[in-house]
Parts: sequence; C-alpha cells; structure tokens
Amino acid sequence: MPPFDDSARGLAPAKAGIALAALLAGATCIALSPIWVRVSETGPTAAAFWRVALASPGLWLLRPVARGPALSATRAHWKLLLAAGVAVALLGYKSFVTNLSYFLDVLLVLFIPWSAVNLADYFIIRRARYDVAAFFAPGGAYGNVAWRGLLAYAAGLAAGRDFVPWLRGLKAEIDIEGPLSRHGVERAMLPRLVDIALADVCQHTNPRPCTAADFERLFEQAL
Repeated sequence: MPPFDDSARGLAPAKAGIALAALLAGATCIALSPIWVRVSETGPTAAAFWRVALASPGLWLLRPVARGPALSATRAHWKLLLAAGVAVALLGYKSFVTNLSYFLDVLLVLFIPWSAVNLADYFIIRRARYDVAAFFAPGGAYGNVAWRGLLAYAAGLAAGRDFVPWLRGLKAEIDIEGPLSRHGVERAMLPRLVDIALADVCQHTNPRPCTAADFERLFEQAL
C-alpha cells in the first residue's frame, strides 16, 4: 500500500470527512429531486433546466479551487461528449421508458460491485487516507493500473452476473409483467382505479401534478 502523504498534496482525514458529508448531502438532494420539482410548481423540463442553470455559476466559481489534472479536458473532449449526448438523446427518445429501464439494469450490474470496491477501500483498507495528487501522476505511488482493484471488481461482476435475470424471473414469478388486461383488468374498472390513484399519497411526489384524465389515459394505454 502506498504511504499516506500528509503534506498539502494529501487529503487529511478531517477534510475527507467533510467531503464525504458533502457527497452524502448532494446524493440526498438528488434522491429527493421529485419532491423539489413538485414543490417548485414548474414542469419537470423547466425544473431540470434551472437545476443546471442555477448550479453552473457556483461550479464555475469553484473551478480555481478544484483546478488540477482532473479538469484538464480539452475543448475537443467537451465537444465529443456533447455530440455523444445529443446523439443518444435523438436515437432513444422514442422509446425513452424502455431505454431507461435497460440503462438502469446496466447501472445495477456495473455500479454495485464498483461501489462495493470503493467503499471497502475507503472505509476498511485505507481509512480515508489518500494522496490525491498521486492519483494523476503517471507511475506514481498508486501505479498506472490498480490490478487488485480491477480483480476485485471483476469478481464482483462475476458474482452479480445473474442478478438481472433473477430480477426478471422474480417479476415473472409474482406475475407483474404484461398489460393490465392480462391480469383481469377491464375498461369498466378504470374509474375505480383512477380514484385509487388520486387518493394514493405517492402521487403527490410526481414531478407534475396528475389529474383524473391523466391517470385514465395512463390506464387505458396499459390495458
């Protein structure tokens, strides 16, 4: 294990604790974003725009503090990322829900073992003692490739390779797949289902307030 650099280049445990607290606070705000959108009384698209627009000045002001090798991307890199984002949006918008479901499945498979490796390294192995500058130094204290970390990640991927098939099998086993008509729902039942949906406390967290007509149209499409 590389020695911890307690100089200005390193990340002291106290600062690491502050960074972790900020990370958890940000993740909590992101998780609660549907509620914030509902409280804002704006549409989800407008709320998404203002989240980025209002955060951009603060992030720009923090650039001098966070400046380093990690922020050295060239204009060509940014243009490539922008082009890739636009291409994915144009290709996938017609089947957004299906593509989002596939994307979330991929995230589950890839990021669960990745998170486990990082959390184990942070809390158990190194105990938040890192030389951050050495991350970006070619041939530095951590080497060019973290083979042990990659091996642990590969083991996690191998252990979780059956997770998504298991999840899909579970959905089939408890019979929640297919249209509503497959489960005995008829058009005459829709008014009652609309009343139940309107009374459900969860619908108050929707990014946009839903009316009875919205729910009726949703149920008709699900038949």
